[in-house]
Amino acid sequence: MHIDTSAVLFRSGPPPEYEIAMADLERRAALGELTLGQARQEIFELRERLALDAGFLMQWAMRSHI
Repeated sequence: MHIDTSAVLFRSGPPPEYEIAMADLERRAALGELTLGQARQEIFELRERLALDAGFLMQWAMRSHI
């Protein structure tokens, strides 16, 4: 039996680890501690580590800011 994890994730949002890491990135960027390139690299590595789909994350981010 195959479970569509993207549907489950879409309802609940990304894992807490992702949200915490992104909040930390935003804080560090606001303080000027990261370049745009560094932020992109850290986001890419985070998505890879958590095996999150970029399309899902964009949909979640758009809905969370409505």
